[in-house]
Amino acid sequence: MQKIFELYKTCDSKLIYLEPLFTTEDIAYQMPEEYRIYKSAIEKWDHLHLQLAKLSKLFEMFKQIQIGFDAYLQKRKLNSPRLHFLSNNELLEMLSKGRDPKQVEPYLSKLFASISKPEFNNRGEIIAIFASNNERLELRRPVNVNLAKRHVDKWLLELEKEMKLTIHSLIKELLQKFEFEFVKLEDLIESGAVDQVILAHFKLVFTHKAENAIIHGNLKASFFEL
Repeated sequence: MQKIFELYKTCDSKLIYLEPLFTTEDIAYQMPEEYRIYKSAIEKWDHLHLQLAKLSKLFEMFKQIQIGFDAYLQKRKLNSPRLHFLSNNELLEMLSKGRDPKQVEPYLSKLFASISKPEFNNRGEIIAIFASNNERLELRRPVNVNLAKRHVDKWLLELEKEMKLTIHSLIKELLQKFEFEFVKLEDLIESGAVDQVILAHFKLVFTHKAENAIIHGNLKASFFEL
């Protein structure tokens, strides 16, 4: 592209130099062959300018398309805020591959920090997700991506919703089993709880005990337990 631009500038300077020379009848008369070539060059130069004008219009058309794409992508991002984690080019690529959910996998780690990859069943439903440490979280209900193949953001929202419901349900089960009591890490791991649920349980127990200690005025006595 740079070479084309440099060649254009060279031709332009040559024509500027030759134009006043060939407007002199004596030179044109004495150099008929060169004058003929000059006239042909001028015609081609004028034709090139017309093509450049068309190219400029074409550029404006592409620019208008890009503005439309940006507005479209912004609308999709407003419907699904996590899409802001992707650049416009990445989002366009992901949306273009939306008919095949497995092609969307490479983008999931950018949209969800806790997801490395999803697990599909034979029906193409997402039944579990894997974290970066390869920990597996089985969803309570499969996410049917086939119902919204053309709208990737819709099944991504459904996946996010199901993840939260699953985690909430697992935390509730852990509280029902161990209540608001500190439990050995080994026992929690043996119970099959995933890291996020274990951490959430610990925080809930700590908050519960600290709150009770403050209410009953025995925070100092509870220091070692906390």
